[in-house]
Amino acid sequence: MSLTLVCECGNNVHFFETGETEEYNVALLEAEDDDVVQVALRVDGMLLRCRFCQRGYKILPTL
Repeated sequence: MSLTLVCECGNNVHFFETGETEEYNVALLEAEDDDVVQVALRVDGMLLRCRFCQRGYKILPTL
């Protein structure tokens, strides 16, 4: 799997599968270039912040 996040400012970051999986068959994703995005895990979701314009995007948890 690959995932691409494109910010309003035009910055984009690609996440790619590392080939490793956790015990629950969950694939690990890694940012292609971690200088363009900051990832923070929070109680209310995962926050992705563009390092160029500082705009944040929150992924809400689903159950």
